[in-house]
Amino acid sequence: MAVTVVMNKGALAKIKLAQYTAMRKTAAKILAEKIDSQEIPMYEGTLQNTFTDVDERAVALGTVKITTEGPYAERLYYNPQYNFNHEFNVNAKGEWWEDWLTGSNKDRASKLFEYFYKESAGGLI
Repeated sequence: MAVTVVMNKGALAKIKLAQYTAMRKTAAKILAEKIDSQEIPMYEGTLQNTFTDVDERAVALGTVKITTEGPYAERLYYNPQYNFNHEFNVNAKGEWWEDWLTGSNKDRASKLFEYFYKESAGGLI
C-alpha cells in the first residue's frame, strides 16, 4: 500500500500567520480588559495609557508581552499597601496583574488565544 502526502503550503502559511495574529489580538484584548477593570493605579493616566503597551517585537519567536515602563511602575506594582488614588480608577491596587497570573483569570489568556487562533485561521483549524 502506497501513501502520498501533499502539503498545502498556502494553508500552512495561513495557519502560521493566524498564530501571530492570535497572539497580537490576545495581548490587546487582555490589556483592554485590564484597563476596563480600572485596577491600574492612575492619577494622570501616564502609567496606564502611555507607559503600558503591547510589545510585539518577538511575535515571530512566539512571544508577545504587555509591558509597563516608567520610573515608578515597579514601586507601585510591588507595594500593595500603598494608599492608591481611587478617583480615576476605582479599583486601583498594587499587583494588578496577579489575577491573570495566579487568580481568577489565569486560564483566560489561553482561552482568548484559542478563540482568536480559530477566528484568524479562517476554518483551517
